[in-house]
Amino acid sequence: MHLPSVEKVRILFVDDDPSSLSGLISLLTEQGYDVQLAEDGRSALDVAREKAPDLILLGIHLSGVDGLEICRQLKADERSRSTVVVFFGEVDEASKKVEAFKAGCADFITRPFEPEEVLTRVRTQLQLRDLTVNLEQMVRELTEGLTPVTQHVRREIVENAPVDSPRDKILESLQESEARYRSLFEDSPTPLWEEDFSQVKKYFSDLSTSGITDFRSYFENHPDAVVHCAKLVRVLDVNNATLVLLGARDKDDLLAGLLGIFSKESLEVFRQELIALAGGCHSFESEVVQRTLTGEEKYIVLQLGVVPGYEASLGKVLVSTLDVTEAKRTERERLSHLHFLENLERIDQAIRQAESLEQMMMDVLDTTLSIFNCDRAWLLYPCDPAAPSFR
Repeated sequence: MHLPSVEKVRILFVDDDPSSLSGLISLLTEQGYDVQLAEDGRSALDVAREKAPDLILLGIHLSGVDGLEICRQLKADERSRSTVVVFFGEVDEASKKVEAFKAGCADFITRPFEPEEVLTRVRTQLQLRDLTVNLEQMVRELTEGLTPVTQHVRREIVENAPVDSPRDKILESLQESEARYRSLFEDSPTPLWEEDFSQVKKYFSDLSTSGITDFRSYFENHPDAVVHCAKLVRVLDVNNATLVLLGARDKDDLLAGLLGIFSKESLEVFRQELIALAGGCHSFESEVVQRTLTGEEKYIVLQLGVVPGYEASLGKVLVSTLDVTEAKRTERERLSHLHFLENLERIDQAIRQAESLEQMMMDVLDTTLSIFNCDRAWLLYPCDPAAPSFR
């Protein structure tokens, strides 16, 4: 098995027993990745803070500091926030998936590892990371035209310029600059939102005054507060690509507020967004399943950035929503095909290893039943939940 080579990227493996990962580490190294090892969470944090890797494969259960806590600290640190975190663990640890995604991970892989699956997941996450980085650069350039500096310069020029200065030409130039950036916003192929979080900022201040210091615990224990904050956000504008993505007829469908488009999954991501902003972060990134106004589900990479100059008030925030539904669908189809081939191989192996026709039929039957997670009682009573050993 050999996949095409990739550009050199840094991957950090974090596990108490790195020797058990030797095969997978060798495989990733053969594919051109620069793989490093850390045997505990503290070492991983030190490495990430010194020079953040592109992707971290993190054990869900570590001695000392728990893997979930390591992920939270990575995402809370400006130096490592953009690093992709992929958890791995045993099958019986998969119940922690929800906690893992809440902590900020991008994916969760269960042991025993299927090398092809791991490579596919790693490549997909790195591709999504690259898309996000490119999008971040575009958003950064766009926000430069939305800063209050433009208005400040306009005021200074109008009020303080000499009488004989070409004010009209200067103002015309400024207006052209603003129009150019507004055009970038409206015509960008990436769906963009311009939002006002100033009332949310005031709510944070009120909570602090009342003695609330742990915003994470507060918003986790008060879902009504999350909904309240969603109502406080004022949508200032959306661009044309956003209308297309969400199936909106016009901007009025979306300017009414966020709750009109929020799903349960959206509120969970919004909660994480609030925790980040309340903690002083001026950027946030996550994946979310977004329902359009027509009821269709879209996989979205959401990226939020406070416009420079509005850090104190959060009065202007730019949010991009990159549609990665097709990439997710392709990944699911690829993994489904891999599992199909693996199951065929299991059946073929049962046939080749059988010493008699009777044994072959029994082994093939048992293998097939295990693939579908059922037993022989189901063959007799497939629709009777009360059948012996039915599941």
